[in-house]
Amino acid sequence: METEIISSLIEGGCYSAVFAVLLFVSLKSGNKRENCYREVIGELVDGLRALDVVNDKLDRLIEMCEEARPRERKKQRYGSASSVPTGKSAEVGV
Repeated sequence: METEIISSLIEGGCYSAVFAVLLFVSLKSGNKRENCYREVIGELVDGLRALDVVNDKLDRLIEMCEEARPRERKKQRYGSASSVPTGKSAEVGV
């Protein structure tokens, strides 16, 4: 098909033949460029999916930490047996 178009344009003149050749070259290079863009976009989409998975895991981790904080505050408020200083440890330190 390309050769038929080029041969018919050659009959029309030199400039039309040059135009046809440059048109086909630009179309082919545009096709290659588009394929490269599609590959890059596909890789970016895969990266965004992985980032979304990591984001979900971080959200769950943050929720777990926020749930654990009130328990720690209750322990600090009421104190625990291991953290209460005894008279013996106070005397040893003097």
